[in-house]
Amino acid sequence: MLIDILVGLIVLGGAWLGFKHGFIQPLLAEAFSLGSLAVLLHIRDGFAGLMQALFHANGFLTVLMGLIIVGVMGFLGARAGDSIRKMPAVLGVDGFLGIWLQAVAGVLFAYLLISGMVLVGRAVPATSLNAAQVRTAEAVLAENPFTAGILGSADQAGLAAQARRTPIAASDIPVLGGLRGLYDQVLAPQLASSHLASKVMGFGQHVPGFGHLGPQDLPGAPRAASAPRPSPSPASSASTSRR
Repeated sequence: MLIDILVGLIVLGGAWLGFKHGFIQPLLAEAFSLGSLAVLLHIRDGFAGLMQALFHANGFLTVLMGLIIVGVMGFLGARAGDSIRKMPAVLGVDGFLGIWLQAVAGVLFAYLLISGMVLVGRAVPATSLNAAQVRTAEAVLAENPFTAGILGSADQAGLAAQARRTPIAASDIPVLGGLRGLYDQVLAPQLASSHLASKVMGFGQHVPGFGHLGPQDLPGAPRAASAPRPSPSPASSASTSRR
């Protein structure tokens, strides 16, 4: 139910933005803000070190500075999109297509969110992690922009070094253990009971270059079973024995 409400709010919010502001302005605002957020998450260790060196910022101030940067980039994207939207050549078309294209953009955004939830369940095993499983977790989380920055480079190096000595219990890793608990207790049951998650995943799966996960990757989704081999009929068995 919660996943369905979230998907509905995202899609309806996208359609409302398209109705009010067309397609180009919200698109550039989203691209600038989400793009800068993805970059900051990817280089979060370096960004935290830079904030510490320049402003002696603690963790809270570093997060605050990152949010300010994301907000400024979104504002710049909105301003650039507004300038383009006011051009006579695109004004009417932008307003007409805004509702539908922003609704589609909302569906794709929901696809990324749901894919990130699925990847969290794949990346973190319920038991313990050895060195190979730590590398696998890093590679799986890197497939989605919302999960790519969960493990910073310092966390990855420390986990890999520790896992080479002895396997690490997932519950003993602050980030991964918390994500595993969140997935088992909240995300997996909500995804399994959602009616819209499978439709969103089916749509996003067929967008070229956007994602490879589909409805079959959701928790509780039926897997294609191999067809049983037909048993030979008595008549064919008798004819085979006579030959």
